[in-house]
Amino acid sequence: MKIRRLLTAIAGSLAGAALALAAAPAWAQTPSGGSSSDLVPVVLWTLVTIAVGLGIVSVGYLYRRERGLNKPLVEPPIPAAAEVEAHDVTRDAAGHELPPHAFEHAVGLHDDSTEQAEHLVVREAAGH
Repeated sequence: MKIRRLLTAIAGSLAGAALALAAAPAWAQTPSGGSSSDLVPVVLWTLVTIAVGLGIVSVGYLYRRERGLNKPLVEPPIPAAAEVEAHDVTRDAAGHELPPHAFEHAVGLHDDSTEQAEHLVVREAAGH
């Protein structure tokens, strides 16, 4: 029973701290030298909005729990690797056939920068 009271006290203090923290932007907007006449209404409406929002979420949670809808979602089964269709490297993701140049890149496992570097080496060797 003592643990339950302790947990309730901790939860209450955390809720109070969260509400105070939510009002912090309103205090941050006030000038450092004086008080603002808008501070109190802004803080009150912020707290009212948070309380109403938490109330709506709580009612939604209780509704789901009462209806038995709060069960975790079932993960879809992942097919074994043998069942997954092998990717055809001659076609792109949409199923269209790749041009010969792109197919050479897919099979050769190199990219355009490697190919360009090879062409530069050949051009330098030829004296261009």
